[in-house]
Amino acid sequence: MKLKEGYMLMELAGKYMGIYTGADPKALQGTLELNELGAFIWNHLKEDTNEDALVKCILNEYEVDEVTARADLKEILAVLKDNNIIE
Repeated sequence: MKLKEGYMLMELAGKYMGIYTGADPKALQGTLELNELGAFIWNHLKEDTNEDALVKCILNEYEVDEVTARADLKEILAVLKDNNIIE
């Protein structure tokens, strides 16, 4: 899975915002606010990856157990999928 073309992440006043810069009418309209972990995952989705690789990245970056990392990842991926941001 990875980010679809045309999406970018911006940091504004300490907040992370996902935006779409392309012309697809089915794409995200407006912005999607993300927390720090959401931004971290977003940045790792620039290249094709999978859930297990993302969990390993989270475990290397944050002091969290695997169960929590996987649950948080699934929640963020669900938001990204619901907004048609990842493929």
